[in-house]
Amino acid sequence: MKHIQLLLVLLITQLALSAQKYEQAYAAGNFEKAIKYAEKAIEADGKNLDAYLIKAMANYHLGSDSATREEQSFGIESAFSTLKLIIRKDKSGAFVEAHQAEADTILFAIYTVANTALEKGKTDKAERIINDLIEIEPKPAYYYLVGKMWFDQGNEFKAIAMFNDAAAKIYLDNKAGKKPEPYLFEIFQVLAENIALKGDYTSAYTIFNRALLLFDENEIDEVYYKFLFPIAEYNYFSYDTLRQKSFIFNLDTAAQLTQNPQQFNELKWKMLVQFYTTNVADNYYEGAGFLSEYVCAESKKDFNQFFYHQIIDATKVSVTIDGSVPLDGRQYMFTWLRLQDCLYGRNSNTAMLYVMDSLLQNQHRVEASKWLYNLKIQKVEAKKITEYEQALYQLIKNADTAQFAFMDLYDLTFYFPQNKNFKLLQEKGAYAEIVKLINNNQFSAAGKLLRKQIRTTPNDKTINDLYKRWVIADYQTNYLGSAYYIDNDEWGGSVESCEPGKLTAEMQKKFLQRLNYVRRVAGVPDNCELRESWNAYCQSAALMMTAEGDLSHFPGKDWKCYSPEGAKGQVILICRTAIVLWVL
Repeated sequence: MKHIQLLLVLLITQLALSAQKYEQAYAAGNFEKAIKYAEKAIEADGKNLDAYLIKAMANYHLGSDSATREEQSFGIESAFSTLKLIIRKDKSGAFVEAHQAEADTILFAIYTVANTALEKGKTDKAERIINDLIEIEPKPAYYYLVGKMWFDQGNEFKAIAMFNDAAAKIYLDNKAGKKPEPYLFEIFQVLAENIALKGDYTSAYTIFNRALLLFDENEIDEVYYKFLFPIAEYNYFSYDTLRQKSFIFNLDTAAQLTQNPQQFNELKWKMLVQFYTTNVADNYYEGAGFLSEYVCAESKKDFNQFFYHQIIDATKVSVTIDGSVPLDGRQYMFTWLRLQDCLYGRNSNTAMLYVMDSLLQNQHRVEASKWLYNLKIQKVEAKKITEYEQALYQLIKNADTAQFAFMDLYDLTFYFPQNKNFKLLQEKGAYAEIVKLINNNQFSAAGKLLRKQIRTTPNDKTINDLYKRWVIADYQTNYLGSAYYIDNDEWGGSVESCEPGKLTAEMQKKFLQRLNYVRRVAGVPDNCELRESWNAYCQSAALMMTAEGDLSHFPGKDWKCYSPEGAKGQVILICRTAIVLWVL
């Protein structure tokens, strides 16, 4: 028994001395001796985790210190192998936890080795190391590195699988209070862009928005905005309302999550207005309803004026096949009244009368007439409408006619056909406007106004007298005033020698004056112009007609003075002008 005790004492003493040796060697920086002594200690006791740790750290230093790493290029890999043994032997995990700093040092070093191997194209080595790292501790950085490796090899499927695992781990770590490294945001960017390419934009938005919750860096906002902008450009011209709405909802979410919401909000409002514009013709109430929800929620008071102007612009007299009819802005008024309630707390009647009073007070005559017509459509109290009509009449009657265009007076007779005062104002204004136009030789505008007024009051003596005055003045000014006699010297051309010549600028001006006169009298547009680039072709065509003594759209090559230029001139519509000039 005494012999056994003696042997145990000797063994313990030897182990203690051995431990002192590898610890002393390690502390002295003699890492090779430390490894040697640690290995002897491990031979003596395979459970000596301290010896394993010294061996691992000594190998780490040999592989990382500048003086030894070239000769000990596998030092870090050896350290990692030893650390894996320690982890397997430490069943409770208490030893590794107590020496976490040393373990993290080795893990970071081997991770760097894997990165370097990947950069050098040694993918097998990199994959082997990273898979071991994932087995030890599934960090997002490890999944990220493997994912990059698979991308480099063109295996998108495996790369995305690794990135998905990394994203899931980042999310779980964040719930446990651990913030991810900033560069790992690229994982979410790649996943979002990949799924967007497959057409699943909703999932792409969700991935990016989750990244905004996980990462604090401003760079993320810029990357996300650049991702969204081309999608916005596509949706801007899209008629897919569900897709447009989904995109706008996401912009609103992103603006709330990001540290820099301004650019997301600006894009959101641009898309909201476009959504409204896209739907205004076919589905106004959906477009306006969606827009007004955001306007009310964010108190965007500038949209009060936006819809006010929509009402004013929509209110007009439209000429249709059945005659002139007044149009109103009732659908825009519906939205405007909703905004009055949510933005200012005003009821409908109060809001409408407030605007009418303001327009009259500020002498905005045109807008007041249109707004009053919309009050009539909204069935505001008849007595109030009559009061406003009288106030508007007095305002127009006492105004300088230059401040109130005749056409607005004309519109009044359609907005309020029973109001005799407006009718008298309109007729008086029409007479004054027509006389002014005739005196200023503005025969085109005068003719349009005369014809419109004659349709309104066909038996009115004054307007018929003005019509005669217009006909005579236009004839004297533009028919007789466009007389011009062409001589061969001015023309410069010759039928005998087939020279097309060229008409002078004054000759062309006179002809155009007469042509437009004839068209105006016939009641068709009188704004014809000559195009210099076509004149040469038309001149050659006119020469052919004159030489042949015939008119045709398809002259034969046997015609006198035939030329390709003249034939080309025949198919140009404006050639009819040139031909007529020759005939005149």
